Amino acid sequence: MDTSTGQTMAKLLGKLDQRRLNIIKYLITSDQEMVAIKELKTHFNCSSQTIISDLKQLILIFPDKLQFEMKGKL
Repeated sequence: MDTSTGQTMAKLLGKLDQRRLNIIKYLITSDQEMVAIKELKTHFNCSSQTIISDLKQLILIFPDKLQFEMKGKL
């Protein structure tokens, strides 16, 4: 699938799924091994709880690909 087709298909997703797809893209392209919730909430302009909820759902879908760990304050 070429990039334009992928972008068109992504636009067909609901807002929630678009954000989750963008979180995956962000994590894949990040040069960091771990990304802080604070960084994700700032980048995606949403609450910590929203990011945490999205990550929990993504882990259910990709249990062997993602790891989620919470330390300290949000």
